[in-house]
Amino acid sequence: MKGCFLTVLTNSHNRIVSDIGEGLFSNRVDEFESGEVYYVRAYYTWNDSVYYSGQKSFQPPENITDNQGHVYGVVQVGNQLWMQQNLQTTMFNKGDEIPDGTGVGNYTYMDQPLFYFNYEDDDSHVENYGRLYTWYVVTDERGVCPPGWRLPDILDWEELIFHLDALAVGYDELIEDDPSLSPEAGGLLKSTGTLEAGDGLWHEPNEGASNKTALNMHPSGWRDPSGAFDGMGYSASFWAFTENSSDKGIMFYTHFFNSGFYGNAFTKQTGYAVRCMKDIE
Repeated sequence: MKGCFLTVLTNSHNRIVSDIGEGLFSNRVDEFESGEVYYVRAYYTWNDSVYYSGQKSFQPPENITDNQGHVYGVVQVGNQLWMQQNLQTTMFNKGDEIPDGTGVGNYTYMDQPLFYFNYEDDDSHVENYGRLYTWYVVTDERGVCPPGWRLPDILDWEELIFHLDALAVGYDELIEDDPSLSPEAGGLLKSTGTLEAGDGLWHEPNEGASNKTALNMHPSGWRDPSGAFDGMGYSASFWAFTENSSDKGIMFYTHFFNSGFYGNAFTKQTGYAVRCMKDIE
């Protein structure tokens, strides 16, 4: 009889067999319950005998909730914890309402606009894509991330990307005509599937998307201060806390047409999505 190698995951309720095969293999199991303790061990059979490895245990991070009751999944990547969905809140942590940008039109004349936006002023997009915020909102001292969490700065984003791609470059190493930090990290962050195939939110080809980090980055687009919305289905763009200059903030993004991950600086008036994070204690 040939060797048969399996990975076994168990919790207090059931036993899950994640894969079976001959020789070396790997598999990924999703949809664990937040806070539940799981146990894992491998075993193989040979000539009617069963041999087991040592047992390991792990516990998926607890979900978090913002001050309006929106619940976000949490995933660990390296030594960081990241929200699995884009921020949805319309309220600062101290209870003040963030001004609603619906119908505001062109606001390029405003010095430090504080707005959140629903893409195309349609709140039906919020569940999948979250909301878009100006840099002035997400860096306001009243805070928008749940307590204990923060808007990632440039160093936080770089740590994430270096964990995914050891050959990535830092933001300060980018050259003028090439804003790419990594040619492959975007694919590890993007959600899979396409609109055309009916199994995702990205337009084709959604090149290189594997979502191996389980960060589920959806193409939420952006809100231009001129009044236009753009990029939904094509680009996932996020603010960093770090500013580039008095009128520009640093942002990071990934596209539908390749698996790269990029950094750039744009006017702080622009509305981009937000992912909150924290370091593992």
